[in-house]
Amino acid sequence: MYKTDDKRLYIYLSVIIALAIPALLINLGLQTFINDESIRALVALEMGFSDNFIVPTVNGSYYYSKPPMYNWIIYISFMLFGRFDELATRVPTVVCLALFCYTIYKVNRPYFKDIKYPILISLFFLTCGRIIFWDSFRGLIDIGFSWVVFLMFIAVYHYGTRKKYWHMYIISYVLASIAYLLKGLPAFVFVGCTMMAFHYMDKSLKKIISIPHIAGGLCMVAILGGYYMMYGVYNESTSVVPGLLDQSTQRTPLRHGIWSTIKHIFIYPFDNIFHFLPWSVLGVMFLRRDIWNIIKRNRYIHYVSICFLANIFVYWISPGTYPRYILMLIPLIFTVLVYLYSIEEEGWRLLLLRRLYQVIIVAVPFVVAGLIGIDEVKQIDGYQWKIGVLFLALVGLAVIYFKDQGYRLFFLVMLVLLLRIGFNWFMMPIRQEKDYGTIAKNQAAVIGKKYKNVKLELYKNAKLDHTSSFYIARERGVINYRNLAPDEDDIYLIVDTSRTEIPIHYEVVDTFRKREDWTLMYVVKRKQ
Repeated sequence: MYKTDDKRLYIYLSVIIALAIPALLINLGLQTFINDESIRALVALEMGFSDNFIVPTVNGSYYYSKPPMYNWIIYISFMLFGRFDELATRVPTVVCLALFCYTIYKVNRPYFKDIKYPILISLFFLTCGRIIFWDSFRGLIDIGFSWVVFLMFIAVYHYGTRKKYWHMYIISYVLASIAYLLKGLPAFVFVGCTMMAFHYMDKSLKKIISIPHIAGGLCMVAILGGYYMMYGVYNESTSVVPGLLDQSTQRTPLRHGIWSTIKHIFIYPFDNIFHFLPWSVLGVMFLRRDIWNIIKRNRYIHYVSICFLANIFVYWISPGTYPRYILMLIPLIFTVLVYLYSIEEEGWRLLLLRRLYQVIIVAVPFVVAGLIGIDEVKQIDGYQWKIGVLFLALVGLAVIYFKDQGYRLFFLVMLVLLLRIGFNWFMMPIRQEKDYGTIAKNQAAVIGKKYKNVKLELYKNAKLDHTSSFYIARERGVINYRNLAPDEDDIYLIVDTSRTEIPIHYEVVDTFRKREDWTLMYVVKRKQ
């Protein structure tokens, strides 16, 4: 393959960065929370309201599904922005993604002679379908968690291959502890599988039983034990471990049965090919008889391959897992694919990829131009100039693609970023307008403002979804506590009649729809 010795790389990389900024930020705070986002935001909000950052709560009740660290990050963002909203919740995701991409480049740089390839691995991660068109604009734990787990993968290899076992175990277990405080028990699975994978490859399984390993484990015990000692000051309940186990086993064969598991095993690879397009098509590089021998020739590529296989197994047999659960593994597989691409001689695999990407680079401008005939698009301010800018940029990109073939993959990265900008301009406003969650958000905000200065609580087992609860709590500035036996005359109650009846001597004064299942919720007050 060719070697980079000119300034074009840095010019193109500057263009990519210039496109990535608006791609990641335009309309970032526009869309209403999805449920998982609202859980993170609600827990952070209640931490601030209660001034307790050790024990997570939801509607004032203990929340056992996740440890608190990511909620701390969101709350810091709330404070920096000076408001509690979607934008402040999602910016940490973008920051973590930027740090993750830089880390991917930095750790891969020593293992490739040509700087283009570690840059491409990082850019492929940024612009794969699942990241660029979903997770990068959601206020979820997974990108930050995956970044920490990925650092752990690399620490194991970096120190392990240098026989610095004290460093390897202590740093890896510290990172695993941070990962645990972000998301819980999956951190233990990742560190365990990774240690076994490395020692298997390194033929050093005896090191698993060693003083350095014990020291690393004790570091984890000290960190997590210290947290739970503080936790126990506020809550002595034994429900923490069952809560984490319940969260971690929801999508495993234990909950879904044998037939769902068998089905998942067969469709899971194809699911992931779809979610991580367009770069997953580089998987054609695996279609050769001597693939494993080629991988084993390079120690680093051998490690990331084994690390990927060791860690993907748990998800491969677990029905219902989301693609975001394996984001830490995607840079590993992209590293292998880019390595294989970098050593590939001219042949049918490269020809197939070139033809496929040529079709994409030529067809996409005309698809974008076709947006001008869609009625929903016409309702967006400035739709004509926005489509025009995208079309001209994409046409120019196609022209350059065929003229400077040494940087074809960089131009495809630019294409994806331009599509994300178009997505921000057109799809996000359309989704926001059509999303029934927006209606629920507005209704919840009205209730929160209307009952801001009175006592409003959930009645008995009323099930208020996290999204509606967040917007009500935000407007009122207090936690939505639960009341099992109201005995005050001036209290207002939120009643879920699908779970309990309106209490005697109370009358309905308001209604609103909750997002989760569109149930009608009632605000009631004692009759005068």
